[in-house]
Formats: sequence, C-alpha cells, structure tokens
Amino acid sequence: MINGFIKLENELVRTSNALQTTLLNCTNQIQELVIQNAKTKNDFETHIIEFNKQLGALAASHLKLSNQIIKVEGKVQEMHHDNTKTAIKAQEYITESQQSHKRNLDFQQQLIPDLGEYKKTKKKS
Repeated sequence: MINGFIKLENELVRTSNALQTTLLNCTNQIQELVIQNAKTKNDFETHIIEFNKQLGALAASHLKLSNQIIKVEGKVQEMHHDNTKTAIKAQEYITESQQSHKRNLDFQQQLIPDLGEYKKTKKKS
C-alpha cells in the first residue's frame, strides 16, 4: 500500500515538473508572440491580458497539484507511523511469546523429575 502511495507521489511530482516546464514554455512562446504581433499599444495590452489569464490558469493548476502532493505525503507519513507502531507491537508479542515458551519449558523440566519421583513413591506403597 505504501508503494502505491509512493508511486502516486512520484507521479504527482513528475506531473508537477511537467507542468512547470509547460508553464515556462508557454511563457516563452507567449512572450515571443507578444513581441512579434504587438503592432500597436492595444495589441500589446490585449496580448498581456491573455498572457496573464493563461498564467493564472496554470498557477491554479499547479496549486491544486501541490495540494494533492501535500495530502499524499501526509497519508504516507501517517501510514509509516502506523506501520512503525505495528512493528513495535509485533516485536513485543514475539518477545512475550518467547518468554512464555521458555517458562513453559522450564516448568516441564521441573515437572518431569517430580512426576518420576511421584511414580517411584506410588510403586513403593
């Protein structure tokens, strides 16, 4: 499950990087278009307004993607914390089980001689 989140996080990072590259390319292309096509002040202002709209849309997309990455990172950290707690509990259980097994073996070792002594006493009677 963690691998799935890590893959998702990596994909989101790649998408974010691609979005930033696209944003940079769009910015460069728009600037070239503005310079080439700005014959009058009105043309130039119209191109700048359009450019700002496109930048705003790209920035909004980037913000949304960043928020998704933050959520995924939070889930991954939460799952890591839960896995750590589970691993600690499992180790405690293993330790307790080993100790219980040792006590059981010790008890059996004590019981066997006592049982043999009991049988000897029983036969004498």
